[in-house]
Amino acid sequence: MMDEHSENIYHITEKHLFDNLKSGIIVLNKQYYQQTEVIHDHEFNELVIVKSGSAQHITENFRYRVGRGDVFLLRSGMRHSYHDIDGLNIFNILYSGKIARFLREDLLTHPGYLAFFEGIASISGDTESGRYRFPEEDLGRVLELLEEMRREDASPSPESHFAKIALFMRIVVFILRSRNPETALPQSSNAKLREAVIFMYRNNSGQLKISDVAQACNVTIRTLQRLFKAHLNKTPEEYLSEIRLNRFIPQYLNSDGKIRDLAVRSGFSDIGQLNRRFKKRFGCSPREWRKQQLLLPSADAEP
Repeated sequence: MMDEHSENIYHITEKHLFDNLKSGIIVLNKQYYQQTEVIHDHEFNELVIVKSGSAQHITENFRYRVGRGDVFLLRSGMRHSYHDIDGLNIFNILYSGKIARFLREDLLTHPGYLAFFEGIASISGDTESGRYRFPEEDLGRVLELLEEMRREDASPSPESHFAKIALFMRIVVFILRSRNPETALPQSSNAKLREAVIFMYRNNSGQLKISDVAQACNVTIRTLQRLFKAHLNKTPEEYLSEIRLNRFIPQYLNSDGKIRDLAVRSGFSDIGQLNRRFKKRFGCSPREWRKQQLLLPSADAEP
């Protein structure tokens, strides 16, 4: 999506911003007056919350319009910029590798964390993992938390770094609670589709069949297939495999258990089914993917 030759690209290092900063968190409120922002990337993660206005957000793989209430994550190394800016006012929460590591260690088994913060196996049907829109009520409360964080910066005290971390974690909770299976679908989605998704999460096992889901929701298999395709652009089988992959990935990253046992525990009927679904999603086998994850530099690395 980006034309790297049309604009200069600048790089922001973690050391430049977070040296001697105990909290590892910086909160900025930025009002844009120009029409275009220069392409840039950085060595830290950036959580963006749109307070007002709009713009085209452009990353290496996506281009989409953002507006009030949108929240999205720019992971370390991700190039991006804003174009066609119209009164854009955003909050940026910049957080260091120390904070990213804390989130990962505590939340790696949470499917909403995997989808939003790690970009792994999105469960919500969004066009891009790491993107969400707060309901207006939640947005108001989040904006209040952001203002509290700014006040801690403006009048620091010995405990201010703890306060900023605590306030940031409350915002993370708002995001994670919006990504659970019962709210992972838009409120406008078909009621039967929502019922099917919740049933899949609550009754997932290697023995669960799509016919079981259809029967539990009192619809035909064909109707279920049509609903999933219309609202999520996925088949029920694909969606169910995403749920199982969400369960498999954190276990596989943090366990020395046999891959066959982990596959069955995650709901796959056998290792062959896991390998087929995994390769379709990631383009490689689970073992190849794990090796790549362990070799890649990430926000977990020390500055």
